[in-house]
Amino acid sequence: LGLPAQAVGRTLGPPGATSPPTARPEAALAGVPGGAGEDLGERPPRSGGMARPLLLLAAALAAAQALVGPRAPAGARLARRAVESTPATAEAEGELLRLLAAGASPFAGRTRARQVAGLVAELEANEPLRSFPELWEDISGEWELLYTNNAAARPNLPLAKVVRVLQRIDGGARRVDNVLMVQGVAGPAEVSLSHSASVYSDRAPPMLSIDFDSVSVKGDGLPSLPALPLLGPGFLRRGFFEVSYVSEALRVSRGLTGELRVFRRTTS
Repeated sequence: LGLPAQAVGRTLGPPGATSPPTARPEAALAGVPGGAGEDLGERPPRSGGMARPLLLLAAALAAAQALVGPRAPAGARLARRAVESTPATAEAEGELLRLLAAGASPFAGRTRARQVAGLVAELEANEPLRSFPELWEDISGEWELLYTNNAAARPNLPLAKVVRVLQRIDGGARRVDNVLMVQGVAGPAEVSLSHSASVYSDRAPPMLSIDFDSVSVKGDGLPSLPALPLLGPGFLRRGFFEVSYVSEALRVSRGLTGELRVFRRTTS
């Protein structure tokens, strides 16, 4: 919920490159949102307290979207600036929020996709020029996914239903967490896919790279497990997304292969 292109099959450009790497065809890992989940096919054993959290961890890895940048040292949490909507964007924002009403699925239907694309284009056309590091303040906070045009982004978890998709951005620590709020047979659970983040390009629209580096799960009735670090080459867990619009209420991100995502802010 970071979230841009496929996690596997992406390579980095040469040192000093100013354009993002070219995405290859979709592969094993998919993003949240932004990539296809994979049905693991087996039921967990009926007994054993570790089976459910381990199943959720495996399913999250199958549904994960890797978006990366070199790991940045943790820093103090930034105070967010007020990002006011302008008269040119307030009407489009309100119409977009009504269209993407709470409770509706964030995954696109064809008719709604055309409407969303038109409203988003209007917002982006009136987006003031902004850049990092100030933009970290504007995008920090918790965001709920309201819409994605990537039908393959729908997480496919065995024995569980994803009820919300959140993205938590900590600009001070340079961290992005994509969070699946899951209702399963054992009750509600939260699967968090954690990424380090860095600025890939500051040209308009600015672009972030994020690196999927750990996964954790917590929930009622589940044993406590530490975050599971991910090993292997970083380029296999790397992805990119543009910040094409952000205000006090809404954020729009775009991936490298046409992904469009709309988020609503829930907290600062």
